[in-house]
Amino acid sequence: MKRGALNPQAALELICLLAFSGVLIYLALSGAYLSYVAPRVKPYLFFSAGALLVCAVFSTTRLFRPQYRRRSAHCFLLAIPVLLVLLPHEQISTVSSGGLLTGGSAFGGADSQPPAISSTTPSEIPETAAEDGVYTMEGASGQVIGYLHGYDVEAKTVTIPDSEFYNWCSELFVYPDRFEGFEITMTGFVLKDIPSLNADEFVPARLMMSCCAADLSPCGIVCKYDDVAGLAADSWVTVTGTLEVGSFEGAPEPQLHVSSIEPAEEITDYVYPY
Repeated sequence: MKRGALNPQAALELICLLAFSGVLIYLALSGAYLSYVAPRVKPYLFFSAGALLVCAVFSTTRLFRPQYRRRSAHCFLLAIPVLLVLLPHEQISTVSSGGLLTGGSAFGGADSQPPAISSTTPSEIPETAAEDGVYTMEGASGQVIGYLHGYDVEAKTVTIPDSEFYNWCSELFVYPDRFEGFEITMTGFVLKDIPSLNADEFVPARLMMSCCAADLSPCGIVCKYDDVAGLAADSWVTVTGTLEVGSFEGAPEPQLHVSSIEPAEEITDYVYPY
């Protein structure tokens, strides 16, 4: 190799490092990373992208350094994740994620509480929060840990926003007696072909991601409905029903007795509990 000539191995390493770093930055800034990992992983994506850029800077110092024995196989380790992101792929479905329903044990028992959220800051919450459709979540010691929307205490209704699906399900599981007799409206895909459900039961479910796409599992509220056989599995529906406190394996469980079902648009976002 002539002095001053381009070093092909260093050039290939530089291209792979820049490409991998660029993909990570794109995924983080566009929000596309949410199809692969949970929101709390975002800072690590930026850290990894920065580390790759530092490695790329060091690779530039070798671009014109003579190297007589060249190796390039290791570059495929960087190229593989880039190709996986660029190749066409579909959103993971309930069929490919498995059929185990995430229920009461995941939402906690009577002494548990949902993770703290606050899509509305405390200063924006009026004193008559319940009358204005805002439900206040409280911790074990009575402190405010977040706010949920779609709540009407006078009409005894809860219309669950898509963005608050997990937190509402968690609240209903932790405090089912508090919402008994309420009319609940929620949107999800029809999940019915799992062993724990009876012939007259299904779940309007969403896929929940705790860490990454590998741990996706459906979660939702069990619904009692006479014509479950007439519902197409995996079809998206908006369900309205009255909440009654049932029992599953000796533990209290919120159950909806369905009054109406309407077709709904698919929600492509996953549910993130943390």
